[in-house]
Amino acid sequence: MALRKMDLFTIEALSDGKESTLIKVQDVLRYAGYNWWSDGAAEIMQIAWNIKNRYDYKMPHEPEAWLQFRGVSRKILMLILQDGFCMHPDTGIVCDRHVTNVMLRLGYTSVDPKDKQREIKIAEQIEQYLPKYKYRKLNEACACPRQLYANASNHAWMEAVAKQVGCYATFMKVVKGVKVGTQSSRNPTDQLDELVLSAAKKDYHLEVGAEATGQSVADAIAAVEAAKEVKEEGVKEEGMECPDGIFALL
Repeated sequence: MALRKMDLFTIEALSDGKESTLIKVQDVLRYAGYNWWSDGAAEIMQIAWNIKNRYDYKMPHEPEAWLQFRGVSRKILMLILQDGFCMHPDTGIVCDRHVTNVMLRLGYTSVDPKDKQREIKIAEQIEQYLPKYKYRKLNEACACPRQLYANASNHAWMEAVAKQVGCYATFMKVVKGVKVGTQSSRNPTDQLDELVLSAAKKDYHLEVGAEATGQSVADAIAAVEAAKEVKEEGVKEEGMECPDGIFALL
């Protein structure tokens, strides 16, 4: 939605391969609260380029084709099959940290919590007995309450509703482990890295000339570093951190 509002949500715009477009997409994703805004922007543009140049503006129907794209693993693949196609035959459960935590805490899976492939195995196990039309609902049912509960101002009404409908004990298991605050922890300045700063610095030099940039760029970098030191309560998960690559399709 954010990319659409900025006139960036088109194959033509996302596939042009320009650094200026990459920086724009990164900025939109960053301020929209997207976790992987830096790498994610490059991955989105790479997919758009492939759809335009290799698949003639058509989304490939074969799951194997999507797995060749940068950044597409099992979780992202299942999201694409769910949202990009109408009843794709290979659609599966989108098993992220929320689904993993809830399934383990409610005892709906026998997968070892320490298994590095637990997300894949939990998804495959649940797919054996859950009707296919409920795959999307499972992720929504697990993720939505946990994301809402991350904001302390939602606790009272959410717990009251859970008690009213008679599922308070289950609800508390679902949201267990969610650290809370009064706002999102996705502070854009926390995620700025040297590559992004270098790109911004280069862009700045091109715009105003090298002679006039020294102090201003230094001030900008100092401001970012100062912002990184600000301590804020965040919305982070306890435990269950997922190692890199565990969503790769076996």
